[in-house]
Amino acid sequence: MRGLIPIIFLVLFFMSCNHNQYKIEKMDHALIQEINSLDKDKSDKLISIIGKTILEINDNIKEEIASSGVVIETVAGNIFTASGDRCGISKLSRQDFIEKLELSVVRPLIIK
Repeated sequence: MRGLIPIIFLVLFFMSCNHNQYKIEKMDHALIQEINSLDKDKSDKLISIIGKTILEINDNIKEEIASSGVVIETVAGNIFTASGDRCGISKLSRQDFIEKLELSVVRPLIIK
């Protein structure tokens, strides 16, 4: 049993996220810049994103998004908002059903 612990650790290490495998063609410039900034700092800060899928989002797609390590916040048709770290967004960007990922920006409410 003792000999299995180092082997399990090595398997988990090599299965961990490779941050260089983003599908950048699915990301907007602001999201790419945010990820590059966090990559330099080795930060696990959560990034808020807006995503678009090629199909309307159903329970199966929600499960696939969640299995990437990204937490879904809202869904409307084929658009969703979510948050995740660099690793989760990397995995999500490689999903075939993802059409576009953008950095979610909070803008102040302007009341006149």
